[in-house]
Amino acid sequence: SPMTAGLAAWRDSAKKVENLVQPVRASAQDRFGCATDRPARMEIDSKVILTLRGVTPSQDEGIAFARDKKRTRINVYRGSVITESVNADLLLQTPEGRIEGKDAYLLVEVTEGQTRVVVVDGTLTFTNDLGKVDVPAGSATTVAHGEAPGAPVEADAEKEVAWGRACDPKNLIPNPGFEDG
Repeated sequence: SPMTAGLAAWRDSAKKVENLVQPVRASAQDRFGCATDRPARMEIDSKVILTLRGVTPSQDEGIAFARDKKRTRINVYRGSVITESVNADLLLQTPEGRIEGKDAYLLVEVTEGQTRVVVVDGTLTFTNDLGKVDVPAGSATTVAHGEAPGAPVEADAEKEVAWGRACDPKNLIPNPGFEDG
């Protein structure tokens, strides 16, 4: 379900990109992304919220997802995705490996040849055929294509996800001292 304007999807059934303005039933072959250069936000079954930036919906890129009885699986092909989950087991698949966890708040950045993960809240595990690393809150790891996941390093996680706040709804009545504005 789109939560902000600017969400688009390459729909496998139509073989074209459509701008989304209302909830849609998605297939595992559909690819979601941003319709413009601004971030866009979507919800998966009210348990997972994705905020996208630099994600292009096309047959070979964008964000794809599927659900099974145990977890939500999200494929991230390229771009930046903030993921917030509540009571949901997650599996994020990138070209460099798998990110798994539950009840997490994280940023995944996929660029040509590497994946970077920043964990704001929760503990996640990054695994590929060459290794495995636990990434706790307040840290990040970068994995280059064909290499084992690197040891986590400290990160300013809140600052890393600040761009996602552009999609936050604004209060009609500001409360000075309790919010930014």
